[in-house]
Amino acid sequence: EQDEKITAVVPVSEFSPNSNLIMLTQKGYIKRIGLENFANIRRNGIIAIGLEDGDSLNWVKQAEDKDEVVIGTSNGMAIRFAINDLRPLGRTARGVNSIKLRSQDNIIGCDIVPSQYDADLLVVTSDGFGKRSKLSEFRPQNRGGIGLIATKFKTTSSRLVALTIVEERDEIMLVTANGIVTRIKAGDISCQGRPATGVRAQNL
Repeated sequence: EQDEKITAVVPVSEFSPNSNLIMLTQKGYIKRIGLENFANIRRNGIIAIGLEDGDSLNWVKQAEDKDEVVIGTSNGMAIRFAINDLRPLGRTARGVNSIKLRSQDNIIGCDIVPSQYDADLLVVTSDGFGKRSKLSEFRPQNRGGIGLIATKFKTTSSRLVALTIVEERDEIMLVTANGIVTRIKAGDISCQGRPATGVRAQNL
């Protein structure tokens, strides 16, 4: 068995019947499960998802029925689809395929697209470049497709490492592998189209 480790923390204020947990694994399986399934958890925990060999649960987000999810990959692709495209599953289910991964591509993260306000998609690459793009550029698609280009890269060795929903007034903390943290305003990162490479967000 692989070593157990913490991979996600989800703050929960109430167990609303319209609230879901969206679970995403490293291999790209996605699962929607009603939050009420976790209203009573034993001290030693309960099973939340069934995993196949070599897979791991890496991301968990809370979402309402009317929300959408956006998922990013290391090759700079992103897919957006409605939570309601996922039927609720039981705790032991594995989930369904979220995005078609090409060769040498990996899931790098996901976020929930809220229905109540307009926001941007912030992406950051391994060599410190970032940009905001309007969410309207990422049209909703059917689950399981290849997605859309979320960013181009400055170098062939660069990869997408982070993806998150932001508003212009938000502040962002960027953390390097060496433990260096910088804090910048989301509005200071240029808003560019999907095929753009972004601007320098962090000096490495």
